[in-house]
Amino acid sequence: MTDILGVIGGMGPMAGVYFCELVTKKTLAFSDGEHIDMVLASFPRVPDRTAYLLDKSNPSPVDAILRMGNLLVSQGCNVIAVPCVTSFALYDEYAPLLDANVIHMPNEVAKHLLSRGVKTAGILATDGTVKTGVLQSSLEKQGIKAVVPDTEHQKMVMSVIYDQVKKSVPVDKEMFSDICGHMLSLGAEKIILGCTELSLVFRGSHPDFCVDAMEVLAEACIKTMGKQVR
Repeated sequence: MTDILGVIGGMGPMAGVYFCELVTKKTLAFSDGEHIDMVLASFPRVPDRTAYLLDKSNPSPVDAILRMGNLLVSQGCNVIAVPCVTSFALYDEYAPLLDANVIHMPNEVAKHLLSRGVKTAGILATDGTVKTGVLQSSLEKQGIKAVVPDTEHQKMVMSVIYDQVKKSVPVDKEMFSDICGHMLSLGAEKIILGCTELSLVFRGSHPDFCVDAMEVLAEACIKTMGKQVR
């Protein structure tokens, strides 16, 4: 049976679509048939991950994630990508319940940085990701020091994600540059674009000191599916 890559999307909607584009662009293929079979499930009404992680009285996104995941499994998907970093704070609540290999994006980012000799990495992500420590934990397991923005700059990161990208408003590049300068001043050798909405800011044209978690996930999926990265 041919392996099929399933994509749990909708978090946000454009991030899921862009992930599928990345997988297609990055797969070494010379004909249509050499590309990866892929199914996207995009349910944008999945409850906000950060809102739930910060206040458990808010609706949990787990049931919606499982609904998409089980739909993908029913369509024959045996490898699943979740292009939403914040959702990995809930990984242990949904991944074991899905009959598929759910690629762990934070772990893949940490391995990617380790392979490049990075000792200290900055994290740009949602409040939910930062406060649950899901990326920090993956980095620390690989012996990589994690640094996060101060309160002022974290608010700026959230503004870029929620007030700009999610609202389809042009990103304030000066604000983003200020955030990156702050992270570099904290000793970050590389800055992780640790929210898939941030991937949409540059779409592959990010500065050399940035590492896009979505790109890392796409490459990990391509290799897991037995293909080569272009």
